[in-house]
Amino acid sequence: MAAGPAVLMFEAHISERRLASFFGRSMAYGEGTAFVAHVLCELADVGDPSRPGHPEEGHLTVHHEPGSDTLFVVWDLSHYWDGAMDSIWPVLEILAREMEPTAVGVGAIGGLLSGEGYESMRIEKGTLIRSPEGDIPELNRLWDRHWALVPNEEYPEAATKAEERVNLLCEGLRAAWPSYIEWRDEKRRPAQIAAATEADPLCLVDDVYYWDGQVVARHVWPTRQDIPFPGADPLTFRLVAKFYVDKNYVWTRRLAAGSPPASREVVYPWDDEGVRHRVANEDAIWEYAPVPGAVAADFTYFDHFRYWTDRRRIYARASDGELVALPDVEASEFRTYGQYFATDDKAVFYELARLPLRVDRLQTDGAFIWDDEKVFFKDFEVPLTGASFRILGKEGDNVRIADAQRTLILVPGNDSRPTKLIKG
Repeated sequence: MAAGPAVLMFEAHISERRLASFFGRSMAYGEGTAFVAHVLCELADVGDPSRPGHPEEGHLTVHHEPGSDTLFVVWDLSHYWDGAMDSIWPVLEILAREMEPTAVGVGAIGGLLSGEGYESMRIEKGTLIRSPEGDIPELNRLWDRHWALVPNEEYPEAATKAEERVNLLCEGLRAAWPSYIEWRDEKRRPAQIAAATEADPLCLVDDVYYWDGQVVARHVWPTRQDIPFPGADPLTFRLVAKFYVDKNYVWTRRLAAGSPPASREVVYPWDDEGVRHRVANEDAIWEYAPVPGAVAADFTYFDHFRYWTDRRRIYARASDGELVALPDVEASEFRTYGQYFATDDKAVFYELARLPLRVDRLQTDGAFIWDDEKVFFKDFEVPLTGASFRILGKEGDNVRIADAQRTLILVPGNDSRPTKLIKG
């Protein structure tokens, strides 16, 4: 079975009265018992089942339509593995017993990227029946329902904080959410922290662990070094919009003072052109530090791709991955422009780069942006005049471009090699 992002989708017919009863059922959980509502709230909060080394970026959506008595459960996992969904099966078994004897339910697990069906399931006569991968007649309809819950068919990455994840839940689970959060913050996490030792550390999130007063990222690629978070609060430490956050700080990884560069150049023996490629430098020394001035409580995505915000300022990644505030930019004035760029109506930005373009004369097409004078491909300046600039077409990954004077072929770069131009 292929690894990678996967989705469990399950549709069942159940009334509001029976749904409330279902949420209130007790089930075996951990070393004790818990209400079904509590278990579902925890799955929604965590996103993915806890597994060190893998990001917890999944999403649980529980949607109920009272008019049609239809329940639709969607569990998006960022990384699918054998046993990843074990915690949902007892929940669905209880659902099967709670439904009307004549009511039915159908579901499937499918690859988010491929759409391939991995497993099907159904509820008949009060029993959950699971079937291995094969022909899944309901799969396309379930995918249609899944994407109907996700605006513009975008993966719901914005739901990265507890107050946002709860919005993906139906009314009955939203009512149970405050009790779950109180238990999580006042009982479970403090007990886990108190019991953690170096021999048996507590995994807070991803590869970040706590023991004996320390929060540490362990064995970080490519250096295999442990990196501490000095002064981090383990009780509130979490992943928000792909960055670590606690009650006080937004944390960013950066090169330590005196470190060798983050990358180095190599020439691969099989590369006939002798092109120098940039690769991660194993000798680089990294550290985690608070982002100066960032307000942790308000930190989130701005556009899901290149920018973050704390409602006051705008942040972007530097070339080494460090999160940096855009100087003299206010979040209230900032907006995206086209597919790759942004502006505050005073300047034009590609990530951290401030491009010398006139805001009132801008045009953009894909990764190109220009005014009457200058042309840029992302943050790479192209020696053509903007007033007569045009894109002639693509040749594989390359792009043929021109102005009134000449034609060029742009060869896009990547993380290991720079963008270059060839005479057209």
